[in-house]
Amino acid sequence: MTWATSPFSGSGPIVGDLGEIGLLQTIRSILGDVSPPSPQGIGDDCATFTPPPGEKLLLTTDPVVLGIHFTATDPAAKAGAKLLKRNLSDIASMGGKPGPALLAFAMGPDLQTDWLVAFVEGLATACREYGVPLVGGDITSASQGTFIANLTQTGTASRPVLRRGAKPASPISVTGSLGGSFQGRHLDFIPRLQEGQFLATLGNLLSMTDLSDGLAKDLPGLLPPGTSASLDTSAIPLSADASSLDAAFCDGEDYELLFTLEPGTLLQDWPFATQCTKIGEIIQSGEREPLLDSQTGNPLRFHKPGYAHFHS
Repeated sequence: MTWATSPFSGSGPIVGDLGEIGLLQTIRSILGDVSPPSPQGIGDDCATFTPPPGEKLLLTTDPVVLGIHFTATDPAAKAGAKLLKRNLSDIASMGGKPGPALLAFAMGPDLQTDWLVAFVEGLATACREYGVPLVGGDITSASQGTFIANLTQTGTASRPVLRRGAKPASPISVTGSLGGSFQGRHLDFIPRLQEGQFLATLGNLLSMTDLSDGLAKDLPGLLPPGTSASLDTSAIPLSADASSLDAAFCDGEDYELLFTLEPGTLLQDWPFATQCTKIGEIIQSGEREPLLDSQTGNPLRFHKPGYAHFHS
């Protein structure tokens, strides 16, 4: 279902009519089997969670905010699913498996109840798809016209993969295709959990991150001091919606995996249908510029440095 104008306009009931208790009961009824009983789920001040033996605990948190991460006319169910999937992308980038999650809302009393129901239904469907239990959270009232949903996602990994670890001469690769995500793909992407878990088993994987803010911003975070990324711009895998190379570097919200390998090694026996492309390598450069064109050696510069909050 889509809303032609706003989740805050319409003739139906609003969440302010339900009150806090009624709102909680509505959300819990929608979640159903996604929310386990206490103490592993809702019912106590905290939920309990024991990681598998030998696994390290992963923690991440990301929101979706109306007007920032989705629009008023986007399907509410897809916005709910995006809340989970963008958090799972962080777990994927560490080579992890998802665990329980906590959900927190801040919303205006004028929010249409039917819109919120659709949002939670989309979130619950995604939780079932990826095996994520929602074990608690919080609701707070906010000013009219406000909707923010935040998820705190746990995960586990026997060997979490970090952003730091690459070396000079490390090959740089990326999954999927890049750019043009806000043509709709930012709501329909698949978090690369299986790919991340597979890569984490490779003895030659050095570092990894997910591409949430664009290559221009996320790739420099993988570079060791005194190095640059020498990139083959012709190899950058552009999506069908990317308007230019600039889009692949700056649009953000691709949620693909960007990773580096040991110098002199290749990625072999890739078992997924997901495209995987080598786009360059790390070189010693004295940090004169983070991104260089491998053909000319010239700096790669774009209209903005990827997505950044509070940056117009």
